[in-house]
Amino acid sequence: MTITHASPDTALPWPLLLLADPSKEQMRAYLKRGELYTGTRDEQLIACMVLCPLDEQTLEIANLAVEPSWQGRGLGTF
Repeated sequence: MTITHASPDTALPWPLLLLADPSKEQMRAYLKRGELYTGTRDEQLIACMVLCPLDEQTLEIANLAVEPSWQGRGLGTF
């Protein structure tokens, strides 16, 4: 899997983001204060994650979603 930091002009993967949190309003709040990362395999989007800083040394995983066909393979674990 290739993990990429999404630039601000990247189209948001709403269907995938909303798997982890069904509130678009909450997702927009996370994205305002955090950074979006996407995971692809063979150019197919299979995962996304939003990381939000809590302080200078701590990040919160505010959203983590894996495409249903890729779930159960350990992609969302670490």
